[in-house]
Amino acid sequence: MFCDITGKKIKLNDDRKVSIIARAKEENTLDDFEKVIKTKYNEWKDDPKFSKFITPETLFRPSNFTKYLEQEQPVIDFNKPTIPQELRGNNNPDQWMKK
Repeated sequence: MFCDITGKKIKLNDDRKVSIIARAKEENTLDDFEKVIKTKYNEWKDDPKFSKFITPETLFRPSNFTKYLEQEQPVIDFNKPTIPQELRGNNNPDQWMKK
């Protein structure tokens, strides 16, 4: 999902997996992850100073994730699906990462 939204090619290393699983254990849903990624991508994508921070490490860091999730939202087309239908409603982060 991260790569689909941002267009970045990243590898899902162990540190990134740990961070994603930790946020999921805090009862965040796949929709929450999508919201954070889309919000910060749309905010930072054209900003040379901040675009380098569109990374899983920044977005899913404990000190950032909730703050970004609760951020007032700009107008974003949330109707454009980025989460595969078979994963919607699935709160198992191990299965999210297989996609």
